[in-house]
Amino acid sequence: MRETIKGLKVIFLTLFAYLFQACAMQYLTFNSVTASLPFVTLAVFTVTLGKKYTFCASCVIGILMECMLATVPAMYLIAYPVIAMLCAQAFADRNERQREKRLEKRMNSKNKKSRPLFFKWRQTDMPATVRIPLCAMLMDLIWHIVMCVYMYLIGVEISFVHFTRLFTGVLYTGTLALVLMLPMRWFLGMYRRKKTVREEEDDLPDPRTEKNTEDEKNEAAPDKDEGFASQDTDEAEYDNYDYYPEEGDWQ
Repeated sequence: MRETIKGLKVIFLTLFAYLFQACAMQYLTFNSVTASLPFVTLAVFTVTLGKKYTFCASCVIGILMECMLATVPAMYLIAYPVIAMLCAQAFADRNERQREKRLEKRMNSKNKKSRPLFFKWRQTDMPATVRIPLCAMLMDLIWHIVMCVYMYLIGVEISFVHFTRLFTGVLYTGTLALVLMLPMRWFLGMYRRKKTVREEEDDLPDPRTEKNTEDEKNEAAPDKDEGFASQDTDEAEYDNYDYYPEEGDWQ
C-alpha cells in the first residue's frame, strides 16, 4: 500500500513538473531565462527515492517533451533519461550494503593518493539538502552544454551572451531547487517516515531492563524446593523431640 501511494505521488509530481514547465514557467523568467522544474523534480527523486524512480520519471518527462515541445527529433527523448542517470550515479543515495562495500575498498586500498578525485569525492556522504541543488544544477548544466554544442554544429555562432544565459539558467535552477526540495520531500513522506522510525525505536523494549526485571523477580520469589526441604527438616526435628524425659534427663 505504501509503495502504491508513493508511486501515485511520483506520477503526480512528474506530471505537475511537466505541465508547469510547459504552461507557466515562461511567466517566471529572470533576465529572459527560465529555470528547469523537471530537473528539480528529477533531482529530488534521485536523492530521495533512488535511481529506479528517477529513470521512470525521466522517461515520462522525455516522452511528454518529445510529443509536445520537441524542436529537434529525439532530443528530449534521449537527453532526459541519459542526463538523469548520469547524475544519479553521482548523487543517488546509497544503501547500507553499498556503503559497507565502499568502506571496505577504502580501507583495503593502499594507494589512496593515486585514486581519481571523483572517486574520493563520491566516498563522502553529503546531506540530502546539499545534493539536491547540486544535482539539479548539474542536470541543467549538461542540458545547456548539449544545446550549445548542437547550436554550434548547425552553424550558430556561440558568443559570451550564450554562456551568460547558461550560467544564469543553472543558478536559477539551483535556487528553485533550494525553494522546492523541502516541500517535495515532505510530500513524498520522508520526514514523516523518519519520525515514525524514531517512535518505533522508542517503543522497543530495552533487553537490559527486561533482564534486570527478571533477575529481581527471581530474587524476590522464594525457592519452592528449598521451602519444602526446610519444612521437612522442621517436621523431622519436631517428631524426634521428647516431651516426657526420664528422671535422669532433668538433671
